[in-house]
Amino acid sequence: MIDKDGNLLIADRKNRQLRKVILPPQPAIGLAFGRVLGPPGDTLRIPLTLTNTSELAVGGIQFNVQLSDTSDARFAVLEDTTSHAGFNVVTNIVNGTRVVLIHSIIVAIIVPGSNIPLATLIF
Repeated sequence: MIDKDGNLLIADRKNRQLRKVILPPQPAIGLAFGRVLGPPGDTLRIPLTLTNTSELAVGGIQFNVQLSDTSDARFAVLEDTTSHAGFNVVTNIVNGTRVVLIHSIIVAIIVPGSNIPLATLIF
């Protein structure tokens, strides 16, 4: 459970206590979208790359994709271009927002120090 201050608490049933989980601060995981330009009506392929500068392995990532102006561009498809075996790339619309989930179904991880292509967003 998460308390009002954002702390993660785990129930210790044996001792009937809630224990606070302390996670050491880590550098942020970098998620970079490539920069692509094109004329109206063109198909744009935007590469997505993950950089893991933390000391922890990454087993999955979820993020939202929203366009500030949907009159000129529409999301077409997400192409799974991950070079990392064992990961699935899926997308869905939840309450009008495009949600992208990249996760491992076989407990694969992205090790610290990695810089890998994950997917290509096509508009």
